[in-house]
Amino acid sequence: MTGLSRSISTRVSTSNGHLRHQTPANGRATWRGRARECYADDGSGYRKLVRQRNVYKRLEQIGPDFWYFPAGAKCWLTIPKRKEEEVTQFLPDNGLPWQVTQGKRYVGGFIGSEDALSAWIEPKVENWTFAIERLARAAVRYPQTAYTSLARSLQ
Repeated sequence: MTGLSRSISTRVSTSNGHLRHQTPANGRATWRGRARECYADDGSGYRKLVRQRNVYKRLEQIGPDFWYFPAGAKCWLTIPKRKEEEVTQFLPDNGLPWQVTQGKRYVGGFIGSEDALSAWIEPKVENWTFAIERLARAAVRYPQTAYTSLARSLQ
């Protein structure tokens, strides 16, 4: 399991709906190793699965000092299909309630395999194509309205 590197998307819940940044009383809230990307209350990382587990467990320990409460059930681990059985056994053995996927939407994009990307994007393309065809029919009679719809809704 030590050779498996994957990405994880972590979502945390916060007290009273506010993310508060405070220095803990012990002053030991330091992070070592690779940089982590965070946006609002979402965090992500890419590293070996054992390291992901260690970072998450550490976040569970020091997070409350910053009013930062990881929600393990909202965490997603993106892995290749060939590693799915190994990972699904690793997670419960290590007390991790993470969900496993081969691909998932992330910050306006997608992380995962080509097959998962195709399954995710095909319905979106079909809906967009349907909307454009309807818009083209409406544009014959209502060109200004169609233009406004295109500019504001079908970006």
